Amino acid sequence: MSEHEPSELPRVLSLVHVVASGVGIIVGAGIYVLLAPAAENAGGLVWLSFLISAFVCAFTAMSYAELASMFPRTGGEYEYSSHVFGRRVTFMIGWGMAAGLVIAGATVSLGFARYARYFWDVDDRWLGLAVLGLSSLLVVWGSDRWSKLVVLLSAAQVAGLLFVVVIGIGHLGDGELFSGRGGSGWNSFSGLMSAAALVFFAYIGFDEVATLSEETKDPTRITPRALLWSLGISAVLYVLVSIAAVNVLGAEGLAESTQPLTDVAADVVGGRAGSVMAVFAMLTTANTVILVLTAASRMIFAMSRAGDLPKVGSRLWRDGTPALAVVVSAVIAATFVLWGDLKLIASATDFAIYAIFLSVNVMVVVLRRREPERMRQFRSPWSVRDWPVLPILGFAITVWMIVLLEFEAILVGVGLFAVGVVVATLRESRSGASVSA
Repeated sequence: MSEHEPSELPRVLSLVHVVASGVGIIVGAGIYVLLAPAAENAGGLVWLSFLISAFVCAFTAMSYAELASMFPRTGGEYEYSSHVFGRRVTFMIGWGMAAGLVIAGATVSLGFARYARYFWDVDDRWLGLAVLGLSSLLVVWGSDRWSKLVVLLSAAQVAGLLFVVVIGIGHLGDGELFSGRGGSGWNSFSGLMSAAALVFFAYIGFDEVATLSEETKDPTRITPRALLWSLGISAVLYVLVSIAAVNVLGAEGLAESTQPLTDVAADVVGGRAGSVMAVFAMLTTANTVILVLTAASRMIFAMSRAGDLPKVGSRLWRDGTPALAVVVSAVIAATFVLWGDLKLIASATDFAIYAIFLSVNVMVVVLRRREPERMRQFRSPWSVRDWPVLPILGFAITVWMIVLLEFEAILVGVGLFAVGVVVATLRESRSGASVSA
């Protein structure tokens, strides 16, 4: 295997590839893994929690689209931040995004394991480690190859969700779609919003379209479109599937299920259909692991290329793949897989990504004020006296969603950023020592 010095990543991805990657990384985790935990909080209103979370993401998606049209390089939020903030803040944004993606990889690997246990009675952690290892090998294989596989797997996972929607049509009206958990009033609303904060994890991925910009053929045009298409397609699928699941299993049955979509298929069609749905779920979650590892490794690659992490992480191996960055992402994800608490890990991921969303919305506001004449292929709509409305709303709503997270998840998230502060301080001290020498 030959090794190359840091360089540009090859541009091989079309709009179809990028949208498929976006849909693949979004849909694979949330609806298969978090539907039941969300139903514990929201009851029959779980479909509305997905809609609310999509609405929250839409504000920030506009900010991502604008920034992606301005700075079409790999690294996404880290790249954008380098044009707005100082080096330490830029480092922390890249660190937080990389950490969030790595933990997301662990979460989805555990989700894969839950469905794999439909066939094999093996500890979730071992199955999670197995899918992490195989996925990392595929990512190292090269983007021009795995992108074709991702298109096929994304089509399969959408087909699996459409199957659930179709078989659920005959049960329309059977579930209590407008009944929240804990009755009505504040308890119901609180549960609904807690579920929305949790299933935000289900939409992680639309933002990662931006990390593929350097590998996209016409990024200033394709990346903003792919961001919005990925989010919109996924939101429609989530709402329809959650409605079908509530109608078939009921809110209580859905909340108690460990393999909710498999149980829906088995309930309506029979045990064999449940097996088919379990296969769809495994393909879907495996696809998401591939895409999350890809996004995490591209973030590490970008930070290493800029000198914020060791330069070795930016070395490209055969076919232009940052193989070492992929391996590092997989190894760190494996440590969280061994932890095994799926719901807490997912919420900790949410905290990290929420923090990044705050910074992305701030970036758009700052750049609008600082560089109003700069060329933007895409511009977030609506401004009041040159203040962009949607990024400001996106910031405010994201703060609210952070408050709704479990306290333990917030602690884990804060701990991740604290580690980043330590790493940044050590990096700066070593840089200062080198300059002095």
